[in-house]
Amino acid sequence: MSNQTSSTGPGMFHQAKDTNASGSNFIDIGKVDGNMNIINVTHQSTVSTNPQQENPRSLPPFIDAPVDLLSAHFTGRGKELEQLKKLFDTDGGDIPARCAVFGMPGLGKTQLALQFANMEFINKHISHVFWISSTTTEKLQEGFANILCLIRQSHLLKLDLEARLVHVRRWFEESGSRTWLIVLDNVVGDTLGFLRKYLPRTNARGRILYTTRTQEVAEAIVLAAGQQHHVVRLDVLDAQDAATLFLKDAHILSNDSSISTSTAEQLVNCVGRLPLAIVQAASFKRNSLYSVERILALYQDTTHKAEMIEWENDLGVYEEKSVAVVFNSLLDCALQEDSAAANFLKLLSFFDAENIALEVLTCGAQKILANLNASRSSGSLALKYESDMNSRTVNRRGPFVAEEHLHTKDAMTAGGSSLEAVLASLIASPHRLPRVIRQLQRLSLLDCNDTATVLHMHDLVNFMIRETVKKGGQWQEYFDCAVKLIWAAVDNVDDVVSPKCWLQCAMIASHVESLANVDDIHSANMQLVRARIAMAKYMMAQGRYTESEAIFHQTLRCREQRLGPEHPDTLDSVHNLASAYNSLGRYGEAESLYGRALTGREKLGFGHPSTLETVNNLALVYRSQGKFSEAEMLSERALAGFEKNLGAEHTDTLTMVNNMASVYHSQGKYREAEALYKRAVTSREYQLGPEHPHTLGAMNNLALAYKLQARYNEAEALYRKALVGWEKQLGPGHPDTLASVDNLASVYDSQGKYGEAEQLYKRALAGREKLLGFEHLSTLITVNNLGLVYKSQGKYSEAEALFMRALSGWEKQLGPENPKTMTTMDNLALVYDFQGKYSEAEALLEKVLLRCEKKLGSDHPLTLVTLNNLAIVYTSLGRYDEAKALFEKALGGREKQLGSSHPRTLATLNCLASIYCLQGQYIKAKTFHDRALTGQEKQLGSEHPDTLKTVNNLALMYHLQGNHDEAETWYGRALVGREKQLGLEHPDTLSTVNHIACLYHSMGRYGEAKVLGTRALDGRIRQLGSEHPDTLKTMQNMLLVHNMVINLSETQPLPERL
Repeated sequence: MSNQTSSTGPGMFHQAKDTNASGSNFIDIGKVDGNMNIINVTHQSTVSTNPQQENPRSLPPFIDAPVDLLSAHFTGRGKELEQLKKLFDTDGGDIPARCAVFGMPGLGKTQLALQFANMEFINKHISHVFWISSTTTEKLQEGFANILCLIRQSHLLKLDLEARLVHVRRWFEESGSRTWLIVLDNVVGDTLGFLRKYLPRTNARGRILYTTRTQEVAEAIVLAAGQQHHVVRLDVLDAQDAATLFLKDAHILSNDSSISTSTAEQLVNCVGRLPLAIVQAASFKRNSLYSVERILALYQDTTHKAEMIEWENDLGVYEEKSVAVVFNSLLDCALQEDSAAANFLKLLSFFDAENIALEVLTCGAQKILANLNASRSSGSLALKYESDMNSRTVNRRGPFVAEEHLHTKDAMTAGGSSLEAVLASLIASPHRLPRVIRQLQRLSLLDCNDTATVLHMHDLVNFMIRETVKKGGQWQEYFDCAVKLIWAAVDNVDDVVSPKCWLQCAMIASHVESLANVDDIHSANMQLVRARIAMAKYMMAQGRYTESEAIFHQTLRCREQRLGPEHPDTLDSVHNLASAYNSLGRYGEAESLYGRALTGREKLGFGHPSTLETVNNLALVYRSQGKFSEAEMLSERALAGFEKNLGAEHTDTLTMVNNMASVYHSQGKYREAEALYKRAVTSREYQLGPEHPHTLGAMNNLALAYKLQARYNEAEALYRKALVGWEKQLGPGHPDTLASVDNLASVYDSQGKYGEAEQLYKRALAGREKLLGFEHLSTLITVNNLGLVYKSQGKYSEAEALFMRALSGWEKQLGPENPKTMTTMDNLALVYDFQGKYSEAEALLEKVLLRCEKKLGSDHPLTLVTLNNLAIVYTSLGRYDEAKALFEKALGGREKQLGSSHPRTLATLNCLASIYCLQGQYIKAKTFHDRALTGQEKQLGSEHPDTLKTVNNLALMYHLQGNHDEAETWYGRALVGREKQLGLEHPDTLSTVNHIACLYHSMGRYGEAKVLGTRALDGRIRQLGSEHPDTLKTMQNMLLVHNMVINLSETQPLPERL
């Protein structure tokens, strides 16, 4: 069972702030992002990376292309080479010239690119050539890392992945007088996004050459900066060039009179004039005693006669079949020498040909042999060939991912098939396997890397060998062997959701999908379904939610067809798909599927572990939807069940403890949440260690509990510790890391460190937009939070735009009564209040208040926030009695829910004091102000922005009383603190400047009043605009200063909003 730690949400969601006289007032909703990321990198260092500072002579010309692979007998393609040269010489402005070569496998795209790169380098048209395999994002990342070494900046490898990639791009863009060529070989659609982001965008001295298989990818990849670059279609060789290539590669001299050009041309026509097939035919000739005529006769045998005739009639349709003739011949040769080599090759044809790690093969083979031996020894059937996957690990984003039940379907028998045993023995042999690999290399059917740890088969070879297996009637047998081998490798992974095991999973995942993509055979093999589910869990852990959702959906459909809708394994798949939907923020679909899974699993028993898993996950979905009562009820049920079944300290029980706490904090029950979070952190640190992702998730949640109780220093320390752990364990772009960035920013915002908060929110937003999309719920949370910082900085237009964006997204995805939707409406209303749009603010808040009271109840934290904020708007409108009634109601609710010392309680207390002040009840006002100030200095410190608001309001009270000396002292303290904390032109700073100007005018110090009044007016015009109500008040005050008269009743400033 893969548990879910419900942390703080896709980042924490700071809710509506009371714009009152005391302090920030917001609520956090949501949970920490789920588990995902692929690359484990360290935090970015500060390193000088300016390419312009390099000495151009320090980097001599080089060519990094694998020119040793360039055929010594490269023939033809003169037209294509000339075309490439002309296209690259075309003026493209200040951007690198780009060209993509596309065509079917086997046409020689790589050879053409190698030849072009080598020619341009030799002719000194290019000073530096870089070659990168582009079949996967991982290979591109490796290639970019290698570039740092090539340009002698390997010290930058210690930077995080994003920084390395950006530096490489900048190096190309700012490489001075160098002329460079980047060759990106075998580009696929999945890597387009990476290339668009990290390839250089400027520098006319650069060139980029792509090779790819399809016209669609070619046309997409050459589109840059709105300009469509060039695409070249590669076709088969003409007959003469093809025959010449064959003769040269077969080491047949051109003056050998025993070989006629006609015979050679007939032969190359038989293989479709494809360079790869021609080279392999020549390889067969070199490794045999057959004459060209004998080889031609073999191809012209009656077995292949129909194919050859059809090929001559229609090249486009039958070129693949013609190549199959070559491979059948090579296979016959391999069989004659050693049938084990042919069998091994047939098995490999079912895997991803690009990257077959020997470790995966040998691990699977050893496990198969161990299982077979154990079965023979016990004399019993091996009913199940799968493992627990240790999947009762915490999925921090949310739901448990369901476990698999026992299967007898597709199980290996006691003896196993003879082919299975033969192949497993071969692969596990440290002596026979290397010999077989060398034999296949000699036949050009297989290749391996320099360290002989990874095998590579050209995809055309891969396809044609598999077709040969099908025609030979051995398809099912080899397919089943491949599935069992890959499942054994999957089964050997300790924990697919643990970052420590992701490298293993990465070596396996592509092979699982290769098997799944083979002719829909996977629909009949439940063992392959289980392997796919395991890899989908791995992808979920990395945050690849869309990919995992697709696999979960396919495997669910398969199980429904094979096992029926009520089978326990089918219900597992229902549960898994619901988990993916929950991670994607598709709560309605997740709720529906969890409901279906729960109904089916309750038939196993209400206390069955599978039932409790679904109960827990459904509770988390309810929490995300704002259905807190339902969430609390289900969470309590799940926790009680796990404590009874597994004990209080079991890791799964601790997950339930964490999730129960998350429901409490969503309800505003912060003390209850804190106690449970502490229990989870303590136990997980002891059991898993302080840097385990599950420990970090619990630590993050405890930090949230501290923050909600205004214990900001404790919260900051824990958030920092968690962020360092996420970056180390998961990398800087993982959803959990981005959630941690968002959370730390929230503490800075609460502390009044707006600059730091803004930078972190921007980092989180950029990462989430890239990873999850612009409308994902986690992205919208950061949009909302960044809007709050802009509001605090007085950037009201920017804040309004962000709140409108977030509100549109919430309403579309969650509906108008969801707490997130209502929170952003609250925040938008506060911006309207600051902008002087009081009618819009009042209407919006009254609508939110009705929804909150109906949906959440009168004592819910969000309801109390809305009450407080509506009272602020009434104050702005001069409706003091209505404002006082709402403040008193909010104060009573907050004292009951949060306690008398909580910053939000103190904020409402300060607001109420301001109302008393405006109504002339100065004794009451001072009592409330003093109480608020004492609490804030203790909780927040003397220079916190919220404390300074109270200081300013206390000064205003003395001002209105006519106690000018006290007023000047308190205003002075407020101004010094605000200039230091917020800056000279922050709206709050300008408010204090304006108040002091009014005070000086009252004291007859007109010159000083004029100076400060002018400063306040100029700043407000710049920050708020000339029509803002605060600007207009300052203009009125300045007019009075010029007239040297003062009417305090007309010019007195209102108590500040929060």
